[in-house]
Amino acid sequence: MSNQTLSYAMLRMITGLNVLMHSLTRLFDLSVFKKQIIHDFQNTILHESLLNIFSLTLPFLELIVGILLILGLFTKQTLVVASLLIAVLIFGSSLAGNWTAVGLQMIYVLIYYVLLLNRDHNEFSLDHKFFPKG
Repeated sequence: MSNQTLSYAMLRMITGLNVLMHSLTRLFDLSVFKKQIIHDFQNTILHESLLNIFSLTLPFLELIVGILLILGLFTKQTLVVASLLIAVLIFGSSLAGNWTAVGLQMIYVLIYYVLLLNRDHNEFSLDHKFFPKG
């Protein structure tokens, strides 16, 4: 296995683990997470019903993204979904004026960019096993 393949696999899997752990900590107590989201965005234009839906949906999206990144399955599509999800999070954090969160979220943008740009090194993955030409 080349250094590029190993490096790509490690970055992809560790990023997936990070997203998965975000999900699991939120899923263990969805009501607390929902209350925190509503509190954090109470002074924005976002309606509470939208915040309720988002707070109940986000952990499940993170769960799926995390697992797929760890496995390296549907990597391109997963990274596109992850990028769109982080764009939504950046939008919300910006509305709330939480520039620290936006800065941290931009790190994910860079990681997703690197992973998308270097998909030709995604050899240690289920994608490579099941879709070797894709």
